Amino acid sequence: SSAASDVYKRQRQVRGFVEKYYQASARAYRVSRTILPRPDERAALLITGSHDLALDLLAQTLSAGPRTAAYTLPVGSMDGLIALRQGVGQIAGIHLFDPASGEYNLPYVRHLFPDKRVHLFTLAHRQQGLIVASGNPLGLKDLRSLAQPGIRFVNRRSGSGTRLWIDHQLKLHKMTPEQVTGYSWEVNTHLQVAEAVASGRADAGVGLEAAAHRMGLGFVPLFQERYDLVVLDEEYASPLLLPALDFLQTAGFRQAVADLGGYNTRQMGVEISV
Repeated sequence: SSAASDVYKRQRQVRGFVEKYYQASARAYRVSRTILPRPDERAALLITGSHDLALDLLAQTLSAGPRTAAYTLPVGSMDGLIALRQGVGQIAGIHLFDPASGEYNLPYVRHLFPDKRVHLFTLAHRQQGLIVASGNPLGLKDLRSLAQPGIRFVNRRSGSGTRLWIDHQLKLHKMTPEQVTGYSWEVNTHLQVAEAVASGRADAGVGLEAAAHRMGLGFVPLFQERYDLVVLDEEYASPLLLPALDFLQTAGFRQAVADLGGYNTRQMGVEISV
């Protein structure tokens, strides 16, 4: 379990999205340390937040070098920001849409870090949609298709950016979770959504085009989103972070991400400071 989820206290709805309140505890930090597989003489970079295949590729590329051991911990966008606030990890990867402003990520960062200077670096714009069986034999077209009798859905965990988008879309279409078979079945990553569809346990789930591509599945595009890497100002110029940020500027890494499928890398590395 994530460090953030282990210190969860209460939640409320504000401006159409769920606010979660947390309190740091010693237990949270004990849990966070269990993710490292073994002691490593290299400096350890921990990236929490939303699962992303390009982010996994960044961590693998960094870890292949002699100086840095990079780890990703997919806990969802909101819990990634909470972990960063608590001092767990150096980067949080997020893709949080704010319906009130129509903006990605910035409203949430401003809300959770009103007293800190924070930097956001765009990793990529990603294509999300329905991951379905190869050839889309059931002819699914959008979220409303999920209400058809017999369609089995696999959902993402509460607090993830994808789940916030799904919940918002259901409200727009005046649909209830009860209309979607499997809405309470939650998984942590895009690849787990794809695996559920590939195994035949689910007919559809919302996830990355790259995940569908990797598993040889069908894909129905629904929306594009901006995925950002969030860094606190006190970590901004640290030797641990500089290699990761430098990779975002290289043509080789951009091409490797584009080759995953469903990624637009034109704005990779663009910085916003708040």
